[in-house]
Amino acid sequence: MNDQQSASSKPSECERERIAENSVGSIEVCNCGMWRLNVGAVTLRFDARALWALHDLLSEAASRHTTRSLGSDRDDYPLLATTPRGSA
Repeated sequence: MNDQQSASSKPSECERERIAENSVGSIEVCNCGMWRLNVGAVTLRFDARALWALHDLLSEAASRHTTRSLGSDRDDYPLLATTPRGSA
């Protein structure tokens, strides 16, 4: 591999800022506009449009799930608890 090939095959590094973090994972935003969702050893990258589509999908699923009958003890489902905005 020559110098030109190795330079072009290296990914450019974006400056990232971590904007949210909790026990599940973290979210970072790159200066290029990409969002990174880090959960354990898995990182998913989204552009802004895909991020909002994922937001809508998760919101719809959570809404539908909370209206289902979950039995008498909802405390067994900690992911259904509401978290105040900004504390993620």
